Amino acid sequence: MKKRFLFMTIFFVLFFLLGCSAEQDGQFESGAPDNDSENITLVEDLPDRKIIYSVDLSIYTKDLEQSIETLRANVNNDEWFDYENIKDRQATFQIRIKSERLDDFVESIDDSFEVNFYSKTGQDISLQYLDTSNRIAALQAQYDRLIDLYEDASLNEMITINTRLGEIETELLELEGTLNTFDSLVDYSEVEVTIYQTTASKQSPFFNRLLRSFLNGVNAVIAFFDFVLIALAAVLPFMIILIPSGLGIYFIVKKRNNKNEPKS
Repeated sequence: MKKRFLFMTIFFVLFFLLGCSAEQDGQFESGAPDNDSENITLVEDLPDRKIIYSVDLSIYTKDLEQSIETLRANVNNDEWFDYENIKDRQATFQIRIKSERLDDFVESIDDSFEVNFYSKTGQDISLQYLDTSNRIAALQAQYDRLIDLYEDASLNEMITINTRLGEIETELLELEGTLNTFDSLVDYSEVEVTIYQTTASKQSPFFNRLLRSFLNGVNAVIAFFDFVLIALAAVLPFMIILIPSGLGIYFIVKKRNNKNEPKS
């Protein structure tokens, strides 16, 4: 009986120790995900979306000059034309439009013109923007730290610090320029507009063929006279030399024949 009691006591002690060990292991395992969760970037920590929009559209019109004036009227004073190329029957413009009113601008174009083609694209540069901002912040912190170290630095250390400060200033200028370019591209969208002047024909097919034949005949006559004029231009130098020479020979021969004729 005593042996059985002793055995049961040892059994319960071992069971209790194993249970405590398992509970501690569970605590350590349950703590691991908490440590990993600290490395997860929350959505609220992401930067504002930086998207570069670009629009490409083409327009058909019967009055090119009036359409150009209408297009210019739709551009605000704080917006501008990056590029323009105006020809006889076609005009191309690259315009910078505020991104916040891009859709309104496109809608006004659609109301004012006959839009033949329209395309809108967006490029998300949020990560590039954030990376550039972080690099600027890191370089600025390094710059400030070097300024603090400069006060107690030796002569050799001052030379090294000055060299590094110059490199950091150059890098900061480049990165800030990149950031300014990003801001400009995000705030102002690029819109490329091409205007084509067209003349819609409402004439009958027979009249079109008749008119085409007449125009072909006119072109043939013009081509013929072009050939004649080119031939005359090629022969003219020889005529300038040969005609006077021939006339001179003619008069000399005639004069000689007159002298040889017997007098009556």
